[in-house]
Amino acid sequence: MYLIFNKPSGSLYVISNVIPNKDLENDANYVIVKKDDEEIIRGHVYTYDFDSETVIDCGVYVPDPVEVQRMIDEQEAIKYKMQRFHEYPSIGDQLDALWKGGDAAAEMLAKVQAVKNKYPKPE
Repeated sequence: MYLIFNKPSGSLYVISNVIPNKDLENDANYVIVKKDDEEIIRGHVYTYDFDSETVIDCGVYVPDPVEVQRMIDEQEAIKYKMQRFHEYPSIGDQLDALWKGGDAAAEMLAKVQAVKNKYPKPE
């Protein structure tokens, strides 16, 4: 099992059975550590100490409930963007209507506005 760490931060980049990109072996921004499968505990967080050149098992990550709620709130605040994205006419169709102008542009504006009305931006 390979643990690949980001050298500037010491944070874990990936755990993998293979080195996913052979270029990483020669990249000064990464450190690759080979461990036996039994040494890696699923669900644990690992960091790398560059001074002692050792992998540190930080144990199970328990998210901060306040941070989790902040992330949920942040996603809820922008959910409308994805809902709109999936219903807007394609960019190509919008540009085509703009190019044609007149009734085509007015119809496209109505379609876009209908989506915006269906998924209003939160206040």
